[in-house]
Amino acid sequence: MRRFSLLIIALATITLSGCSPKISGKLSRKYPSLSENAEVAIIDMTSPVPGEALKIGLLEIGPARFTSDAQGSYDNIIKTAMVTARQHGGNIVQILDYLPAGIDCNTARIWANVYYRKDISNLESITAAPEPTPLAKIEDKYEKFHIIGELPPTLRIAVHGGAGYRLIQLDGAAVSGGSNTDDIPMDNPGSTGGIRPEELEHNRKMKLGYSYGAEATFYFDYYAGIGIKYSNLHSSGKDVITTTTNYVKSDFVLDEQTDISFIGPFLSLRLLDKNYKQSLILNLGAGRVNFKDKELRSGIYTKTVGGNLGGMADINYDYAINKKFAIGANVSYIYGYISRATVFDADGNEFIQDDGTRVGLQHVSANIGLRINLF
Repeated sequence: MRRFSLLIIALATITLSGCSPKISGKLSRKYPSLSENAEVAIIDMTSPVPGEALKIGLLEIGPARFTSDAQGSYDNIIKTAMVTARQHGGNIVQILDYLPAGIDCNTARIWANVYYRKDISNLESITAAPEPTPLAKIEDKYEKFHIIGELPPTLRIAVHGGAGYRLIQLDGAAVSGGSNTDDIPMDNPGSTGGIRPEELEHNRKMKLGYSYGAEATFYFDYYAGIGIKYSNLHSSGKDVITTTTNYVKSDFVLDEQTDISFIGPFLSLRLLDKNYKQSLILNLGAGRVNFKDKELRSGIYTKTVGGNLGGMADINYDYAINKKFAIGANVSYIYGYISRATVFDADGNEFIQDDGTRVGLQHVSANIGLRINLF
């Protein structure tokens, strides 16, 4: 009951007091703020801007949610423009277009350029509202701007999928859970280090797979944030392998599935354009890299699992569809290896494989996906 009462009071306060007009725009440069009492000249399109004036950017000041009629009046809109100009180092506001209250909303709206000039004593400010601009001439004239002073989204959630490739040497132990080289005539191992040619080709196929993952990033600053990432690279292959025992050839089926996953925290650096439409994001982190290999060889099933500490680095490009959703692409690199693994057979028996062999888990992936931006 108490929470409900507080909610009613908060809504009533907002409704009765209203909010200031919304300030949008594109300010390409910012100078040191001027004092609260600094003079600001208000001119219209018919007044020439002195040639030595430096342009700071473009403002759109108009209605916001719960804005009252008084707060949305022309006089209050001009006061808001003057305060905003001072905050960004400007002392000239040139009104480009003006919509009085009642045309497309209950408050007035202006579009204006902001300039700075050292001496504005010879500029005469207009004292009345300029001629209104027909709405049809404004609708497609200005691009959509982000709100001045509004931070970019604080929480970024990304889901993606694509393709991945393992960056390892071509030997059996580095590609899958292990390599069985029994019964290979040692007098003719060939150039594959004792691995059958078909199995070497199988290992090549197992280096390529599909990747998927998700991540969430909380930005505590315009540029920097922290997050957590999960990714997985899955590869599979099924091939017929020819083996020779006592110079008698026979075939068996090798069916294998491998998953390499990463989960862990990261630091994030974000670079945005002026309208928050495009962003370049760099992530660097550390976490746990897990390895799982399921293999069916000559009808004998084994599962090999292991894990170790690893690292990740990726670069992301996001393009905003609207304020909440974006599409994006990323390239990711995962590093890690295992030197100790647990092997399970079909009956659930297990044994530890710890012969000192390092199995490389490092891989790269390229992905595309959806991004959700909140708060």
